[in-house]
Amino acid sequence: MTAPPGGPPGGAGRWPPVADFLLGARLAMQAGRAGWARLALSVVGIGAGVLVLLYAASAQHAFRASQARADGLTTVSSTAPPGVTPVDVRFSNDEFRGQSIIVIYVHGTGGVPALPPGVSRLPANGEAVVSPALGRLMSGSDGELLRQRYPQTVIGRIGHAGLIGPADQRIYLGVREAGGDKAGTWGLAAAHDPVPPLLWALLVVGIVVLLFPVFVFVAASARLADAERDRRLGTLRLIGASAAQVRRVAAGESLLAAGLGLLLGGGLFLLTRPLIEGLTVLQLAVFSDDVVPARPLVALIVVAVPLLAAGSALFALRHTVIEPLGVVRQAGPPRRRLWWRLLPAATGVALLLYLLRPATDARRDRPVTALVLGVVLLLLGIPTVLPWLLQRVLRRPRNETLALQLATRRLLLDSGTPARVVSGIGVVLAGAIGLSSLLAAAAARYGPTAGGLPPGQATVSVDAGLPTATDRLAAALPTVPGVTSSHRTRALTVDIGQNQMVELRAGDCSALSALAVLPSCVDGQAFLLAGSPVAAGQRVRINPDQVTTDGPAAGVPWTVPAAARTVRSSGDLARLAMVLVTPKLLPPSVAPLGRSEFDIRYNPADRDAVERIRTAAAPLAWRSYVAAAGSVYVVGDDHTYRTIRRGLLASALFTLALAGATLLVGAVDQVRQRRWPLAALAASGVPRSTLARSVLWQNAIPVAVAVLVADVTGVALADLVLPAVGVDAMVDWRGVGIYSTAAVAVVGVVTALTLPAVRQATRPTALRSE
Repeated sequence: MTAPPGGPPGGAGRWPPVADFLLGARLAMQAGRAGWARLALSVVGIGAGVLVLLYAASAQHAFRASQARADGLTTVSSTAPPGVTPVDVRFSNDEFRGQSIIVIYVHGTGGVPALPPGVSRLPANGEAVVSPALGRLMSGSDGELLRQRYPQTVIGRIGHAGLIGPADQRIYLGVREAGGDKAGTWGLAAAHDPVPPLLWALLVVGIVVLLFPVFVFVAASARLADAERDRRLGTLRLIGASAAQVRRVAAGESLLAAGLGLLLGGGLFLLTRPLIEGLTVLQLAVFSDDVVPARPLVALIVVAVPLLAAGSALFALRHTVIEPLGVVRQAGPPRRRLWWRLLPAATGVALLLYLLRPATDARRDRPVTALVLGVVLLLLGIPTVLPWLLQRVLRRPRNETLALQLATRRLLLDSGTPARVVSGIGVVLAGAIGLSSLLAAAAARYGPTAGGLPPGQATVSVDAGLPTATDRLAAALPTVPGVTSSHRTRALTVDIGQNQMVELRAGDCSALSALAVLPSCVDGQAFLLAGSPVAAGQRVRINPDQVTTDGPAAGVPWTVPAAARTVRSSGDLARLAMVLVTPKLLPPSVAPLGRSEFDIRYNPADRDAVERIRTAAAPLAWRSYVAAAGSVYVVGDDHTYRTIRRGLLASALFTLALAGATLLVGAVDQVRQRRWPLAALAASGVPRSTLARSVLWQNAIPVAVAVLVADVTGVALADLVLPAVGVDAMVDWRGVGIYSTAAVAVVGVVTALTLPAVRQATRPTALRSE
């Protein structure tokens, strides 16, 4: 028997393994146009996965670099280096059409001022230094309101070192006096509070959900056109190669595709990284210099992708017996067993159930390993169970049209390949459903619904001690276009004892009527909102400061009138106020004290009404704060939630794009493999429309099964993870419907994109054979 090409004389059994790998790579390179097409599809699929993995490997460095600059911009010390004079600084926040703007008021005290990072000259009174993004916004056609709000002369732009990211909206305003903090040194290391369990789980599950499908896509891309590869391997068996050698040759083909995919993904990463600064997704943007993949993770990707590709190819041959006279798998699909396919999902469920046990020590606050393994194994159940379930669905008898018959017979011959292709979609869908439920739970705690105002209502809070400026604002607000009413009250703190404080609002009857449903009102009356801990006739103390939890504060003794009536709140404007009084009841010593609160109603259809309100309050600088529906400025855990949410949603867009691209690659590959049967059917008179519908069914059936499995898995994921972090289980059924519908829509888009390939495959020239 003659030894296979490339092997030394003396029999195939003495081939070195490296020679087998090289032979597989050479056969893939010399397989003609069909082989080149298969190799190109595999390389594109793997390259797309590598591109996503490289960006994921850069996420930690980008986050740390951004956080380091954020610390340098928000943390200051009054100690200045020799020869440098501290700067008075006040930090504030503003908004414009859903975008957060950080405002820093600065005042130089003489000498050489301590400059903020990225600022070459400290702005004097009436001057400003803006970030490039805010400068573009202000100079654009929609920036007229911002220019009115900040009429100062812009003397420069903030440099790279003074920005968290390229989309950072930031402005330094020079003022006559700022008070506040003394900034002698900018950029201190800040102590960050630990991430709450719910947000931590959201972050961990989000990362796993978004990255795990990438590996599924890489494995599926490495197994494209298995049938053609098996025929080549059968030829090797015919000329004397052993079964072990054939498997190594198959692994060599996959290693070549993986190597070229690594080069393609790395090249795309280097080409797209300089362009990333111009891309803003969900208000999230990073500097290209920050996108640096960690070297250990790069090494892991370089090793893991070829091993995954080779392992996937070898795993595909486990039920295939390649003999010199043919491939056994061509006689019929293998009968798939269920028991071992359920093991990953069952193990994942067991791990997540284990997390439901009460914590016994502090080390269980962050069970990273158990949570990650539980989520990974539960999601792994989708690609393992899907081929078995798809095979069972296809074997059920039904009345079929011709197009459906063509699709089901093709799927029955090889149900594993389409199941592998759509398994990535299933994993993304299950992860998206679980993630949406986690986001919904987090939004209920940290999102705009926690303390937000409904559309059409806004408040302006003004610090005490500014009577003239406050009076000017009170006169200006009713004249703002879009404002329908504006009522002014004075806010004070009521200490009711036992370290408990509530808010008191003092105002005329028309102002109090905007806060509560009053049966009648005359000056000299008091009202208690329903649920108020204050009782009529109770002895309390009035303090002009805002509500605090630092303990009892010295104040003016006051007795709640015994005739105070309990009333119902008229809306969210009174969400903090518990006691309402008319001015006549206030003690003379506190009547002029406290901060001013303006409760405003505006036309919600006018999108710029809130912006005009903010512009009217702008002369009060940091001494005023405007709150309205959909306010984007949040702090603490709310800010952490929004940062995580934006990062996950932005990453999900890339993952979904990769899922659609992989499904398209798989569909094109299936059409390419069937070009001879399709051409024969077209030549025998079968309409092309019927063939196109068969391709649609061939994509739709696996996706429908995948959606069913993914919905069940995603709901289970949400029901298991949320209780593990101390949150009641909930399912975002709206998200389930949206994501499931989106997955079905992908089928239509992919089918439409494959129609040119179907048209090409059904031409008579496709009957030619090389």
